[in-house]
Amino acid sequence: FAKPKGMGKAVKDLAALVAEKGEELDKYEITVMHADCEEYAVKLKEKIIELCGENVKVNIQIVGPVIAAHCGVGTLGVIFKSRER
Repeated sequence: FAKPKGMGKAVKDLAALVAEKGEELDKYEITVMHADCEEYAVKLKEKIIELCGENVKVNIQIVGPVIAAHCGVGTLGVIFKSRER
């Protein structure tokens, strides 16, 4: 999707994407995925809750070894119900 400069910018951009394109976020769980960067995953979770409201449920998951081997340490991703593909 994008490769912003810096993890802080990545966290803000991902959270903004969820807030902008998310649909029925209070009905469906949001999952933050990370490859050995839990501190940024927690920051992303907090930012999503800040932008989308306290009623959203956000889980944090570590990616498996196969995905981590392809994307590398420090990868963040988010899974959510979107209005569009």
